[in-house]
Amino acid sequence: MVKNIFWSMTFKILKRHKTRTLLAVLGIIIGVVAISSIGIFGTGLQLSTERQFEDMANEIHVTPNRKKGYEFLTREQNKNIERIVSPAEVIPIYQEPDGKGQIREERVRFTVYGLKPETVAILFEVQTGRTLRGNKPQCLVGYDFADDHELRVGSSVYIEGKPISVKGVLKKVQGAAVIYPNNALILAERTYEDVYSPEGYDWAVIKADKLERVGPLEELLRANLNKHKDTVSIRTMSDIIATITEVVGTIAITLAAIGAISLLVAGIGIANVMLMSVMEETRNIGIMRAIGAYPGEIKNIFLYESLLLGCASSLVGTLLSIASGYLLNIVLLPTFIGADSSSVGFVSPLEILSAPGSLVYMGLGFAFGIFVTMICSLYPALKASKVDPIIALRAE
Repeated sequence: MVKNIFWSMTFKILKRHKTRTLLAVLGIIIGVVAISSIGIFGTGLQLSTERQFEDMANEIHVTPNRKKGYEFLTREQNKNIERIVSPAEVIPIYQEPDGKGQIREERVRFTVYGLKPETVAILFEVQTGRTLRGNKPQCLVGYDFADDHELRVGSSVYIEGKPISVKGVLKKVQGAAVIYPNNALILAERTYEDVYSPEGYDWAVIKADKLERVGPLEELLRANLNKHKDTVSIRTMSDIIATITEVVGTIAITLAAIGAISLLVAGIGIANVMLMSVMEETRNIGIMRAIGAYPGEIKNIFLYESLLLGCASSLVGTLLSIASGYLLNIVLLPTFIGADSSSVGFVSPLEILSAPGSLVYMGLGFAFGIFVTMICSLYPALKASKVDPIIALRAE
């Protein structure tokens, strides 16, 4: 009977102060949504990043060790790389990130890549025109660059004062790629050398025929190319993916921690609401003590109240975080990763929501919401249990 009275009193307190209760619950809901939805978005970002780079997992990137003063991969080094990794494919790449030129009367800047013609056909798809063949003064232009400058097959681009004819316009590349050509120009290797006279290649990409071959090839390259000096830096795509995943994970955890702070602030609001309840229910507490209620039972009334608040608000917050996480992944994810539903690296929002990482964040948000509510209600509940029944009965 006493227990029924406790529960009845708990519900009466909540009903009596609907507005105050609603505001307290709202703070917890916002905190839970912040933790869970940000965590879901972080999981989506991580999954999408990994998915985009899946097809590049068999790649090894070799760059000059610029920390030691090496600016280029020499042609001799490139021949050594081809010999070491044979029969794996080697793609040596020239790059000029600050190319200067002219289109009609307009002076423009752009990124220029120099590649072997046979490599161009492997890496890119041509939307209009044809791919590069031989070493004629021709170029392929990226989709966005062509659109911005109204270029088409047959147009002329002057690069460092030399006329280059547009042979084709590339299809737009979305997601991860060895080279992002959307705002760039692609020249055949010899044409690039005629224009820029480079001292060597800017980097080289090795494509292993099997994923299991990446590790052994990496060891061979390190043993042979850096035998006497660390002249080159060697990284596998697995290393790069691990680094990106770590960074993305750190960002997600940091943002979720900010959400947790908002939940703690909401917890202070809960403590304030509970203290107000104790003050307003002082006379009722005295009556209950007079009919035989123990201090521990009085404490439980307010803990039951906080448990109800915590469970209800955390449940609502978790359900809302599913919706907000879904929307975040639809709206923001394509912007962050440069991919949409037609891209290779795209991960659907439903797949993200059902991922273990998302479920963990939802569980953490729900549990942390209840935990904060209970912890912040502990002091008011203890204070209620220590109310002197004689003084309480005199209260107005």
